[in-house]
Amino acid sequence: MEDIRTASARQSFAGRSGVGLIETVIAIGVVTILVIVVAGFSNTQRLQRHSQYLTLARQLLIEEVEALRSASFADLGNRTATSFIEVGYNSGNWSIQDPVNPRSSPYVYAAGSATGSANPSRQIVPVGRIGDATMELYFRARNESQASWRTGMYIRYHDTQNYYLISVSAAQITMVRVVEGVQTQLWTKAKAFSKDVWYSMRVTATGGAFTISINGSYETGAPINDNTFDQGLYALAALDGVTADFDDVFVSNITSNFWSFPAVTETVDQVASGWQRTGPEDLPSGSSSITITDLETGHSDIKEIDLSVTWKEGSNIQSLSNTIYINRLSVLP
Repeated sequence: MEDIRTASARQSFAGRSGVGLIETVIAIGVVTILVIVVAGFSNTQRLQRHSQYLTLARQLLIEEVEALRSASFADLGNRTATSFIEVGYNSGNWSIQDPVNPRSSPYVYAAGSATGSANPSRQIVPVGRIGDATMELYFRARNESQASWRTGMYIRYHDTQNYYLISVSAAQITMVRVVEGVQTQLWTKAKAFSKDVWYSMRVTATGGAFTISINGSYETGAPINDNTFDQGLYALAALDGVTADFDDVFVSNITSNFWSFPAVTETVDQVASGWQRTGPEDLPSGSSSITITDLETGHSDIKEIDLSVTWKEGSNIQSLSNTIYINRLSVLP
């Protein structure tokens, strides 16, 4: 006969084994549900991000098409897979800061360290494309700036390959013209600038004549003359290892616009209110491409223009494309 204690133990062990199996089945079910929920949530997030990226890419294409519609036909030269033209995007790290010695209390608009001439920090002034204008600003190169620092302003800016740039360094003031990426120095003057000191810069563009003032004194003497660009965007510029502060930015065209970056409208560590502008850099590994060719060989009156915006989602490359045709008189569907 089986010992009562042995039988009791076997029953108890069997009971525990049965409960353990049920608990295991339930646990597996719960984990499975959690995996499904997490996977579903992850898929939803991916779809939302894809939709956001697609919307931004579409906006960039529309903006480029509108810019091409407004551009001079002469500016639509043939090119292969370059970045978008006739549009200006912000670049670099810009934010409202609360320094010890602002030009006007309490805030300044600061550009983080610019890495070089090929990768400048640029902030488009929100006044649109204008021609004749006066732009004035206060700037200083912070003490942490590299010895090669430069800062200043872009005027009549078209895109990364076409613009005027007025800049100052530790030893000089310079105005250059860049056409299809080729730089030409229009004017320069030796003048010393110190770090951590506020200076004012004022540039007036009237037709093809330009004058430059520093701290209220004309530096150019006779105007600088050049007729390459008659209109464009205006922008703050930081180059060649500078960490720069800007304040009291003024642009006058038909109307006057002034930004002192007051606390009532600004937030520290954020882009200045109203200065936000999206571009391909806002997409993960984003880039733009434009190719312009003659519709028929030997006939340059009609251009075929292929546009695309490309970005990366995980390991997948995504893109959105469009093709338009422009003749000397109109944009063709």
